[in-house]
Amino acid sequence: MDRTDDIVYRKTALGAPAACAPAPAAAAVPAPGPVVNADARLASLKRTALVRLTPHFGPDVDVVCRPLLAAVTDDAYGAALAAIEAKLAIYLGRKGANRLLVDLRPGSHAP
Repeated sequence: MDRTDDIVYRKTALGAPAACAPAPAAAAVPAPGPVVNADARLASLKRTALVRLTPHFGPDVDVVCRPLLAAVTDDAYGAALAAIEAKLAIYLGRKGANRLLVDLRPGSHAP
């Protein structure tokens, strides 16, 4: 027996855990999802809205979405989106406009 084996044998014999014993595996706890800043979330919604509304408003999408892009709070963004939805409802109908914009609302959970 060499010196290292002798130390491990004595500690184990005295009731102390062996130095070379593997550590118990940590319980599998799912990591929390990334925390999204409200500003980053709102900026993402604005970009998605511009992309989605461009086919409907063409080159005027910047003019139509100006209040939407200027919004800094969820309430202002929601009001601007409601105004755009009213314009879209003229051409798409109320339900069609709602379907187009439903996941762009600040409280919705986009996939």
